[in-house]
Amino acid sequence: PIPAVLVENARDAAPAPVSESGDGGVWAAVRWTAPDGTRHTGRAEVPADGEKGDKVTVHTDANGRLVSAPPEGAEAGFQIAMAGITVAFVTSGMVLLVGWIARARLRLRRLDLWEAEWRQVEPTWRRRMTG
Repeated sequence: PIPAVLVENARDAAPAPVSESGDGGVWAAVRWTAPDGTRHTGRAEVPADGEKGDKVTVHTDANGRLVSAPPEGAEAGFQIAMAGITVAFVTSGMVLLVGWIARARLRLRRLDLWEAEWRQVEPTWRRRMTG
């Protein structure tokens, strides 16, 4: 988060169709200074009652570009829970896959050993059956 200044009155800006934070904010022009000292302008979600010249907080990435605010509260908890569930499913799926591959390879090895042993036994077995 970095400080920014409203370039226009928020009430003159068009309301956002669906506010990210759900607090009835609007998208208005703001001006901010990036970490490297360059000045930027862009549109960010700001409180609907903001006046031109008011200080607001915006969020930027490492390059100084505007990004949405990180999730907070219940939304953050939900995202954390979903990430945990996803990791659990992927991990268990990988364990099952590795187990299936290992079992298949062991089965093939067992069949190869059985085939090699049968090649040794089969000639004597055949003699006994035909003789």
